[in-house]
Amino acid sequence: MLVQPHPNIQQGSCSRSMSISMDDSIHTYIQPIVQKMTVVNKHQLQVRKPSDGAQEMIQSPPTVTPHIASDRPPQCEIKDLLLINEEPSNKEHSIQITDRYKKTHKVTQNNLSQQSILIDEKPLHSYSDVQWSGLISLNTINSNSSFQHNLIQDKAADFNPNNSNGIIFHPKKQNLFYHFSNATYCMYICFFITYMLIHLQDSFQKQYTYQILLIVIQIIYIFNQILFEQYDNGDIINTFEQLTQLYFRKQSIFDLITIIPVIFALSSEQCHFIQILHIIRLWKLRQLIKELELLFGKVIKFTYYIMEFHFIQFIALSILQYNHDKQINFYDEFLVLLYKQENSNAITYIIRMLILIYYCFCIFRLTFQDNLELLNKLQLTCSTKQLIKAYINKLNSQKSIDMNFLSQLPQTFVDDVKSQRYYHLLSKIPIFKSSFSENTLKQICSLIQEYTYIPNQIVLMQQTSNQHLFIILSGDVQISQKKAGIDFKIKILGKDSIFNNQAFFKNAYSNINATSIGYSQIAQLDLDLFLDFIKSHYQERQKYKMMVDQIVLYEINSLCQLSCFVCGKSHDIDECDHVHYVPKKSILVQYIQQNDLQIRRNYLRSKARRKQKRLKSNILKIEEAALQYQQQNIESDITDDNKKYQDEVISIQQAYMGEASHHPKKRIIILYA
Repeated sequence: MLVQPHPNIQQGSCSRSMSISMDDSIHTYIQPIVQKMTVVNKHQLQVRKPSDGAQEMIQSPPTVTPHIASDRPPQCEIKDLLLINEEPSNKEHSIQITDRYKKTHKVTQNNLSQQSILIDEKPLHSYSDVQWSGLISLNTINSNSSFQHNLIQDKAADFNPNNSNGIIFHPKKQNLFYHFSNATYCMYICFFITYMLIHLQDSFQKQYTYQILLIVIQIIYIFNQILFEQYDNGDIINTFEQLTQLYFRKQSIFDLITIIPVIFALSSEQCHFIQILHIIRLWKLRQLIKELELLFGKVIKFTYYIMEFHFIQFIALSILQYNHDKQINFYDEFLVLLYKQENSNAITYIIRMLILIYYCFCIFRLTFQDNLELLNKLQLTCSTKQLIKAYINKLNSQKSIDMNFLSQLPQTFVDDVKSQRYYHLLSKIPIFKSSFSENTLKQICSLIQEYTYIPNQIVLMQQTSNQHLFIILSGDVQISQKKAGIDFKIKILGKDSIFNNQAFFKNAYSNINATSIGYSQIAQLDLDLFLDFIKSHYQERQKYKMMVDQIVLYEINSLCQLSCFVCGKSHDIDECDHVHYVPKKSILVQYIQQNDLQIRRNYLRSKARRKQKRLKSNILKIEEAALQYQQQNIESDITDDNKKYQDEVISIQQAYMGEASHHPKKRIIILYA
């Protein structure tokens, strides 16, 4: 007779083994549910909020012709089913906390001065949006510090803990020494050029002191331009590299030219006309006066007008002196317009006409109200005035081209103008260059419309069905993303930049906001017009479809020049692992402090505290049992129930006395029946 094993035997062994493993895991490490889901067969799974493209592929799988925009609502109204909204495990963070971060706690709090923060770090083994609390408590904060430094467009955070380890020099803010040295440079330029015009025939012979002193003051000015913060195009230039580039781009050529007459004067070369190159310093004088005008107002402004009138007079008299070969007393001729000479010629007439034009210009300038006068009436700091002034100068330099005249031209001329204007931009996109011929690409250029945007005008809104391809022809555009009601400014795009590639080539909603900074001209290619046009080009249309499938299905984003605005890699910003959006500073600091308290409360608890809690629970049980036993009818016969209850009390007391023997200092009162 064969004896079959009972089926429950194997199950019982399995259950026992599972219980043993569970008990061991309880005593060793309790894994949270997020960590259990992210590790399967020792392979990490990425559990994170899906991007817009991923959700779109789930709800409407890509086909060979994904060209018609779906009518579904925007992604912000669709609930993310794949997002795990579970708080991070405290044990995950407690292991990685070190004393170094406690020491740099004050330094980090000083860095949290911006109102909106963009963080490019994620905790290890986690891809959930709730894990951004590991900003301070994780070792990964040291990685990509140079990458973070590139995110300081407008209000981006700059967390670089390496700065606390050593002393790093930064450009200083403009102070009293900076303005005093500039004022000294202005006064010496006025004296030097006046003396040079009067003694131009001597060519500064044997007067090396003036030349050397000029070089010394000029060197001090050059160092000030590099060691102190400057303002350009409405932005603060506060790094040595940018300050050096700004100086060599705008001022170095003028300083080099003005050094030439100094070299000739020090070498005792009699070159009178070479000394006239010092007149270029009048441009430098005008720049310095404008900076001082922001500090002292109209006084410096009218002082500059007087100095300008003085130099125009002396330059004109110097030319007349060489023309007539006669010594002229500069101090007698107050108005060159009234200068009379017997042997006057055409040069004298031309100089008088130019002086008359200058007088008219001076009258017009006195009646014209400048924007700087309005700034001087406001009680603003000098740095704010300089920022506004730099931005106004940038707006004045941006000249938009009105393309409305094309409507009056024949279509052949219009197509020719657009092809010459846009062809080189479209040919830079690999999918266009590989799919279409040169003739077809020029015809696509005729579909492009060009628009001019004013400052702060919205070009593109997030989560809209705008599927235009935008190309910046001139000006700058601010790219941002809106998360939880907060607008995070990411990057500023300049000339020849392309954006909204993801919506145009992947048939998706726009995932960025674009705002014009100043005046900008942007060309737009409509997707519907583009698809209707390529229907007549069958072979090229098939090539284009095949490349679009590679972009959508295989994420070959380099074909459409799609790159992340943050890290610069070939993926969309929603799929970037380096981006986390954090609300205000107060919320971030409060969350970190609460997390630290939870870590200390959960993981710094002593064993004595747990034993004390167990003893208190035993005391409560004994007292409750004694009270219930007193309520029994003691005078009646002892029934089986009462006897069973008494045995239970005695067993509890014995267990308690055994534990209390290890703690003789604790005194506990026990109620006996």
